[in-house]
Order: sequence, then C-alpha cells, then structure tokens
Amino acid sequence: MASRAIDRLTDLLDGFKSAVNDGNLEPRDFTVPETKGLKVLKANREFADGQIEIGYKVLPTQLYGIPCNNNGKICFFDIESSHWEQYDYKMNPFQEEKYGSPLFKEEEPLV
Repeated sequence: MASRAIDRLTDLLDGFKSAVNDGNLEPRDFTVPETKGLKVLKANREFADGQIEIGYKVLPTQLYGIPCNNNGKICFFDIESSHWEQYDYKMNPFQEEKYGSPLFKEEEPLV
C-alpha cells in the first residue's frame, strides 16, 4: 500500500513541477490528498522491505528486570507479564547486597 501511495504522490508532484517549470495554458488545480507524506511512506516501505528480506517480523519489546529473591536472579518480564527466561541472570554481589532482602514480605493473614 505504501508503494502505491508513493506512486500517486510522486505523480502528483511531477505534474505540479511540470506545470510550474514548463508553463501552463490554462489554470490547473492540484489537490493533495490526506497522506502521511513521502518521507514517512518511504520509511515505512523500507522497514517492510527489510522484514521481507530477512524473512520474519521484528517487534521491539521493552523488558523489565525484577530481582527475584527466591532464586537469586534478575528475572525479565514484558508489559503483558510474560516471563522471558532466556534473559534471566544470577545477581552479582552488588545486586545481592542491594536487592537481597525480599521485595515482597509474607505476613500472617488477618483474622
């Protein structure tokens, strides 16, 4: 879709430049449709082409590291609380000192 929109905008731009540079015998109106613009459309097309070339879709995901005192590791989760175990690692001594105490404490239930 980006390629077709780029082609339409380029044709419109070429027609306008031609009318300005080469002259015009009758007045012409040029209406620019609602669009993201050539820069954004070209960037979107380059992104899509890159994903087609590599054969898979790249989705940047923000991960959050949380100290887990049960296993002495920094555990990583995304915004949807999915655990990304492949990024977990054992806390170094500095982290153990800083995050060594339990993040959540168990208390006796209220009666």
